[in-house]
Amino acid sequence: ASNGSDQQPELRRWTPAEFQKLEFDAAGNLPWIFDEEAKEQLRGPFRLRGIAQKDISGLSANELRSEVSIRQKSQMRKGKQIEIYVMHQNIIRYFFLRLMQFDTSRWLDLGGSNCTMTQLRVRNDGVVVCDFFGAHESRMPVSHYTFNKHSDV
Repeated sequence: ASNGSDQQPELRRWTPAEFQKLEFDAAGNLPWIFDEEAKEQLRGPFRLRGIAQKDISGLSANELRSEVSIRQKSQMRKGKQIEIYVMHQNIIRYFFLRLMQFDTSRWLDLGGSNCTMTQLRVRNDGVVVCDFFGAHESRMPVSHYTFNKHSDV
């Protein structure tokens, strides 16, 4: 929130409950906001803006058109993107736990054999999906191994 002075604006996340209690006027201004601990009201006027959001109030018509174009391009959805990583099973175990938001200190409790595949998808909304972990049906034949040329199963 910014109160229009030259001071550094207050930057913090608002909880949904705090945000619902705010009283916006027709122009999007606030007569008050909560203090840092959300206990008392601070008198304004204030105007909310996102972190790293550009203030466009003083831009010329050309600058405004340029800013709109930049924002539209940055919001365009990218096509399907696939990244393939080949790494040691210990690293796969760790990243699996990290992406699934589990305790990463338990990485040794997971299985997984040489040359098996793990597929994790990170969706556009940030949700992580594990399609398979250390899948044996995806095993490469031992003859194709480039190291450790023995089956461990």
